[in-house]
Amino acid sequence: ILLINVIGVVASICGLHYILNNDNNRSKYGVPVIVCYICCLPIWAMTQTFYTDAMSLCFSVVIIALAKKMFTCQNKILTVLLCIIMGILLALGMGIKVTILIPLIAASIVYIIIKDCSMNKKTIGCFCCILLSFGIAQFSFDTWANSFEITQASKTTEDPIITWIGLGLKEDGSFHANLDYINTVHDFSTKAEKEEYCKDYIRENFRYFYDLEHIVAKIRCTYASGHLGSAEFSYIAKYKDNILWQLFSPWGRFYWRSSQIGFCYLHSLFSICFIGNIITVYRYIKDKKHSKTLMLFDLAMLGYFLFLLIWEANNRQLYNMLPILIGAAILNGKQIVECIEFLRNIIIRRKAN
Repeated sequence: ILLINVIGVVASICGLHYILNNDNNRSKYGVPVIVCYICCLPIWAMTQTFYTDAMSLCFSVVIIALAKKMFTCQNKILTVLLCIIMGILLALGMGIKVTILIPLIAASIVYIIIKDCSMNKKTIGCFCCILLSFGIAQFSFDTWANSFEITQASKTTEDPIITWIGLGLKEDGSFHANLDYINTVHDFSTKAEKEEYCKDYIRENFRYFYDLEHIVAKIRCTYASGHLGSAEFSYIAKYKDNILWQLFSPWGRFYWRSSQIGFCYLHSLFSICFIGNIITVYRYIKDKKHSKTLMLFDLAMLGYFLFLLIWEANNRQLYNMLPILIGAAILNGKQIVECIEFLRNIIIRRKAN
């Protein structure tokens, strides 16, 4: 389990590094990416966790990196192999955590609509190959999963997807603030009954989707923590002097200090992105210029934000967007540095005159 997640973290670092760098300057962002990962405390805690959020960390950036390689690859065999791997990873990633689709949708918007890619034979062929690989992989995973009795039983007893939309509708949108709702859902024995109840519940409380007090409380619940839910997996340690337990368990010696550091770190990245977005808008209005890679990351960030406004409020939901957040912060930070240098040169010239 630990090996799988370590490979996932390393793969997400490599994928993000490849996306950020141009072919002419491969090592430009290597150190910033690694430093950002090292300084992100939740990664140290969540890598030990065999759960969907930790397991899905790498899928989005790895698929986007493979797509970037695919479009520049001249070797037909390698191109087909990349398409097959992308299809398999897409099926596997969606089975683990469907939110991996948010950055992929953002990438599609940037590289198909905004970039105005012509649908040449290679693009169409790659798209068909990815779909075919995805379909075969999806069928294979479903067949394997359906060989277990619990999977077959879940088709008639599981919670429908809209359960988590209803869960995020009242109070701060968290699980603990909506226990009455979720307990009522679990009182029903079939998926159909649960779905009907959830639909009625959402219709009755639809006004909360645009209730400002609820929205503010939900955003606070989702974003006002630097642990990204890692405490939920750190309650028990084999030894109480385990450093991860001391850092991330609510009973650990350094829990509140690590909470402060984690919060400051994450919101520093968010602040860099916010300032960088202002510069992006200014540059586009002034010069009609924009970075397609930066736009990809910013659109993905916006997608996560909008998704979490309608979903259950849970700080842990931010974990698998960390590669996107780090990528956005690095590129926006580069813009801020360039802007400061530009203003500095203007001041120097004026003093010289």
